[in-house]
Amino acid sequence: MAVYVNEQIGVWQREALKTYDKAKRRALYFKIQRVLIDQVPEYVLDWQPEITASNVDLVGVKPVPVGSDLWNVADWHFVGR
Repeated sequence: MAVYVNEQIGVWQREALKTYDKAKRRALYFKIQRVLIDQVPEYVLDWQPEITASNVDLVGVKPVPVGSDLWNVADWHFVGR
């Protein structure tokens, strides 16, 4: 697990969430992006592909790139049962 702390980014995030002014929010998020680009808090050097497999009778299974394979388990059902 990676952790990145930047107090100024936290201030800009809170300011952006307090306003409905799109121009102001945009400027704040650009500041955040600039810091993240300059400091590169996380750089992925390796990516492990995952294989999602299920029984052919089970439909509704949708792979997800990040997170749990069970994210849409409520949509799963068996065909012909």
